[in-house]
Amino acid sequence: MGHQQHPIFCDPRQIVRDFYTPRVVPVIHPVEIVNRQNIVNVPRHIPQVVQRNVVVDPGYPGHCDFCHERKAPGWFF
Repeated sequence: MGHQQHPIFCDPRQIVRDFYTPRVVPVIHPVEIVNRQNIVNVPRHIPQVVQRNVVVDPGYPGHCDFCHERKAPGWFF
């Protein structure tokens, strides 16, 4: 048997395998909500009724219109 050969060790070559693990980092975006109530003028028409009594006087009659229009036998006067 001969001399055993001693192995030769080279410098290691580095192989990098990247893995990613997510980490939640809160990022706050402030939002301001403004509730506005706007007043809108809407007309509401309300009639104001005025009632009055009017007397129409045709004047005092000088004769009987009924008798002149309906002359028939048997009528009085």
